[in-house]
Amino acid sequence: MSWISNIVDKFGFGLNKYYANTLLQVGNIPIPYDFTKTWAIETAFAKNPDVYAIIAQMANKSASIPFFIKKIQDESSLKNYYSTRQFITKKSLKYKAKAFNDEYLPLPLAQPNSLYKWKHFMQLFATYLNTTGDCFIYRQKNELEEIVGYYVLPSHYMQIYVKNKTAQLEQESPILGYDLIFKTGENIPFAADEVIHVKLPNPEFGLNGENLYGFSPLKAAYYNVENVIQANEHLYKMFKSSGAFGFIFAKGETLDPNQAEQFTQRIKEMDASKDKMARISGMSTEIGFQRVALSNKDMQPWDSLNFDRKTICNVLGWRDELLNNDGKSSLGGSNENAEARKSVLLDTIMPQMELLEEELNEDFKTFKGYENTKFIFDVTEMPELQDDINQIVEWANKSPITTNEFRELLNYEPLDNDVSDKILIPIGKMTLDELEARGLDIENLGNEPNNA
Repeated sequence: MSWISNIVDKFGFGLNKYYANTLLQVGNIPIPYDFTKTWAIETAFAKNPDVYAIIAQMANKSASIPFFIKKIQDESSLKNYYSTRQFITKKSLKYKAKAFNDEYLPLPLAQPNSLYKWKHFMQLFATYLNTTGDCFIYRQKNELEEIVGYYVLPSHYMQIYVKNKTAQLEQESPILGYDLIFKTGENIPFAADEVIHVKLPNPEFGLNGENLYGFSPLKAAYYNVENVIQANEHLYKMFKSSGAFGFIFAKGETLDPNQAEQFTQRIKEMDASKDKMARISGMSTEIGFQRVALSNKDMQPWDSLNFDRKTICNVLGWRDELLNNDGKSSLGGSNENAEARKSVLLDTIMPQMELLEEELNEDFKTFKGYENTKFIFDVTEMPELQDDINQIVEWANKSPITTNEFRELLNYEPLDNDVSDKILIPIGKMTLDELEARGLDIENLGNEPNNA
């Protein structure tokens, strides 16, 4: 049974009367809805190619980060790992190796639901979070109250209900429930514990609980987003009109109403026809054209669009050179491009995925056999971080550490022998006396025959 069918059977299609009375009783109020969330999806994302390109890249990158579940081995090392994981250092790798058991566990659910896989789930999470500032995830449960699925709900159709105006300033959660509101006017209610709400920080505090929604990043770039959409609409009209708006007039004698009507109709027929020859026509009167709008060249729209694009990228925490707008984007060719990819991964993508990681960790612990485990997004496996890993390996090769300590940094199994636990000292230059003491023939040193 699908989650919608399950809710329909539970409440009936439309807002259940008892549940509605519970939500709307005295002191319990719906939080005023922010229209920009619907605009962020249906206009900014769906009609602005720059916004779509940025969000799509963010969603794909979010879904590409490897993750794992392991049993916790050392709580102290785990705390240290969490405090240092944002930096790829020898300390963070060491804490990571000591914090977890070597055995990898599969996800408690092979896929979040019957409609899509975990990768699609991550993409939807990143898309909604970066457009509307919210991601609402429905926990589907069976008759035993066991979680059997996760669904990402359309965040631009979700409304939050709070218990009362003062509850949000107390220890108790102010959330009473949620409503999925369709455009048709039909509602599907959710209890507070049925929904995971991940959101971006919202400084727009209100006594009615407005701050319980996340803040949509695109709201700050509202005019820039609209500028791009309107510019594209204008360019489309200009291309259709061959680049000019204006009116046609007779230079010599004035056209009578009948001639003007026939002339207008003929122009419409020529424009509508797919036959190229239909665009050729004759006129006995000399005709002039008066342009009344700026051309593409006069407006220089590309300069303005570049500014808007950069602003949208700044708002979303993305780097505009990754959009290939100046021909600079590549699959890792230039150092500048590689640094940009690393920057957005560490500064934008990972903090967002850690929000989801926290929520799923609480849920995954409720599954049998996963009580003492951690779900982790492991950014160290990403290609953007391999230069940092290589620097640590280079450091380890020159440092006084044991073989097993070196293998531990690389997440390899330890070797079970005495030599592997002894400190290795890299040897540099030696004096001739030291070399002679080690049995080297000093007299013939450097006098070997040249076989080249």
